[in-house]
Amino acid sequence: MFAVEQKYGGKEKDTRRKTRLSYFIFTANKTSDAGECGTGKDSRCCDKEPSCAVWASYGECDENPNYMLSKCKLSCHACRTTFPKPKSQTCRDNGMTQEVRQMFLNMHNRYRSMVAKGEAIDGAGGYAPRAASMKKMVRTYSF
Repeated sequence: MFAVEQKYGGKEKDTRRKTRLSYFIFTANKTSDAGECGTGKDSRCCDKEPSCAVWASYGECDENPNYMLSKCKLSCHACRTTFPKPKSQTCRDNGMTQEVRQMFLNMHNRYRSMVAKGEAIDGAGGYAPRAASMKKMVRTYSF
């Protein structure tokens, strides 16, 4: 049997808690003993309690996250997503010459300097706030 401990205040909230708790107990008795697991990419993501879906539908993932996110990951949509590993750690050469790269770096640092000094014009026609401690960018890659 499982009951989620709720923290509510006042008579109305206490009645709400008792009603919800009664429904959870009723639901837990009507469901199977096994939790559910996802399919496809979520196949290793499981609910460890049979009533997780019901509890999640009542907002328990937000109300009692410590319990729900450990026991009801599937119903709370708290499964980790796995991403494929990149084939290469570096970007391929895009055809820019060293001269062009240096020009972009210089332009970038010129604009950063303008922002740092408070000389950059913002979208409203005024000046962007100063960012005095802004450092220059340095190119650290080579091709």
